[in-house]
Amino acid sequence: MFFSLHFTSSSIDTIMERPSGFTLEELLEEDELLQECKAQNAKLTEYLSTPAILYKLAAYVTEMPDASDSDVRKYKYPFVATEVLSCDMPALRDAVTGEPAVLKQLFSLLATPPPLPPVLAGYACKVLKSLQKQTLKAVLQAEGMPDQRTLVQQLLTHIGSDAILALLIALCIGEPPVSEPGAPAQSAMPRSELDAQSWLPHTALVPAALDALAHDDPEVVTNASSLLCALLAASSEPPECLESSPSGRARCAQLVRVCLGVDDAPNLPALDVVLHLLSRQRESPLAPVAEALLDQIEADIDRFFAAIAAPSPLPARFSRFFANDAPAYRPRGAQRCKLLLLLEECLKTRTALVMPLVELGLFPIVLDLLLLPHSCNALHMRAAAILEWAISFSSSSAELVTAVRRALVADAQIATRLTVLVADYAPPPKGEGAVGKAKGKTLPCCHAFVMHISACLLSASQRESEMRELLEAECLHWAQFIAPGGALTSWEQLQSRPLGGNTPARGSEDSDDDDEIDASTIKSVLAAQAAAAASRGDSDLDSDLDSGGVGDDQDDEELDDESGAHSSSYIQHFAQYLSSRNFVNQTGDDQLMTGDQLPPPSSEAWSAEFDSSSFDLELSGDSSGNSGGSSGSSGSSGIAPAASASGDAASAASTSGDSGAFAADFSGGFAADFSSSSSESQFGGFADFDTGGAAASPAASD
Repeated sequence: MFFSLHFTSSSIDTIMERPSGFTLEELLEEDELLQECKAQNAKLTEYLSTPAILYKLAAYVTEMPDASDSDVRKYKYPFVATEVLSCDMPALRDAVTGEPAVLKQLFSLLATPPPLPPVLAGYACKVLKSLQKQTLKAVLQAEGMPDQRTLVQQLLTHIGSDAILALLIALCIGEPPVSEPGAPAQSAMPRSELDAQSWLPHTALVPAALDALAHDDPEVVTNASSLLCALLAASSEPPECLESSPSGRARCAQLVRVCLGVDDAPNLPALDVVLHLLSRQRESPLAPVAEALLDQIEADIDRFFAAIAAPSPLPARFSRFFANDAPAYRPRGAQRCKLLLLLEECLKTRTALVMPLVELGLFPIVLDLLLLPHSCNALHMRAAAILEWAISFSSSSAELVTAVRRALVADAQIATRLTVLVADYAPPPKGEGAVGKAKGKTLPCCHAFVMHISACLLSASQRESEMRELLEAECLHWAQFIAPGGALTSWEQLQSRPLGGNTPARGSEDSDDDDEIDASTIKSVLAAQAAAAASRGDSDLDSDLDSGGVGDDQDDEELDDESGAHSSSYIQHFAQYLSSRNFVNQTGDDQLMTGDQLPPPSSEAWSAEFDSSSFDLELSGDSSGNSGGSSGSSGSSGIAPAASASGDAASAASTSGDSGAFAADFSGGFAADFSSSSSESQFGGFADFDTGGAAASPAASD
């Protein structure tokens, strides 16, 4: 045999079978260790499951190395130990939960004061998350496991660590299922069911996380908000601590006050929690919680409105890089987007907040955020959503509707400001030259939102006479703006124009296969072309062939002018060749047609002359027998293409016999394609084309 199977033992087995013994460190340095662990190596699993080895692995994961330790001890041992302990080995997990000393060592990192070493925190959390595959009751009742209250307190002490946040979400909600893009989101579960499968009691976790929103450390605040938002998304009911009355209302009021932050700088992570709670009102019965939140928001509505213009200071981890006297403010796009979303929720859910916001001047501020130059499309979307709500606002109180309409059209001058912006970026009229704005002026980012709001105003004016009268009275150019040929009409016509290309034709809505042309259709089309070519007369065809393709037949001249100089003899010959082929169902290699299956092709020759200086196309007749290059002919066809080449780019060849017919077929076809009464005008643009040392000239006469 030319090969043989050699089964060799792994390096791990070699080390473990050593008579002189081995150490754990020798195994950790081997690259095959993780592979053997995943392969469930029985001897290795038994060794790693011993209490002393497990404790040593846990120590590598949770203890900081000394400065004098080697690089292998500092970096490789902790990493490999983490991968071994978190590997999917049931026997090893059972051994970990069955050893109190090992569990105490794994949780000992949480007992240290913050901040945690980020690398070790990530390693320890990965090992602890792997214990989720064990039965919850077995883990919680294992000896050495801290009680739930102590565990909640320790984890929330270090919630500023991203690794601890990921561990908290995994212990309280579980690992998110792997879903494909576009798949429906995981449905929320009842609060009692979610609490039953959690390692930590939500009755203690949620209040502590709400208190952490007022922490001085911005990392703690951000991660506490992320934890609360994840819990709200996973549960179909609000937290129990917010529902109970009156302590629940007090917590809701405190949460809203925390959103206002210090010095009127809003607490954006806390605002995220409030927005999650309010958005759940449309999906689940959150009436008590939403009412308590809206009551406190209504009491502080002026402060929330003022927060739109308040600066957003940078966190300490960023501001420390700036000078002490330099203003350190972050961009306010995210802050304004969330505040506008909060105000939109208030307008849609509580009518009592509409007039206070209108009196504070909400609509002019929203228009400024929409029209003033900036490139935050999320802010454009939030501002446009509020304006669209105001345009379509309806209520049982006619006075309130009229007040909103007048505040939007008369006080905020929405129609005037929109038409002015559109006119400012409109191209100048044709024929004015440099008069007016530059024709190529770039449209602002808000332009599409402006046209959408204008279309909403037009639709509202068509439905309500009051809106139409307000627009005509307050905006002088409104009638011209919406008239046929105006800016709005032109924009709508442009947007309704169909995209380019052909619309795909499908047999049915359930089928994804496009319609295909079958072989019979191809044959019928090619047969019709061949018949049309033959109808011009065999005498003309024979005379053309006898004269080497040179003829003065009027029909051929008209055909050359109309179809790009395709010779009638080539069309007839090539159509007959294609009609005998099955291009749809054929899966094998192409088979050359023999000379006796097709009529003789035209006496045209293809010659290729390779020149490094230029790419020059020449058309010449073949009546002399060797025009444009040397040619050789023999066999049934009588014609063979000839080529001459220099370098390694081409080689001279002459064909004979049956294959010569096929080669001459295509040589004549290409020559006919390039034939024209004025070859210089057609190919003059390619005269200087450099082919890297090769230039081809098709020789044909037709």
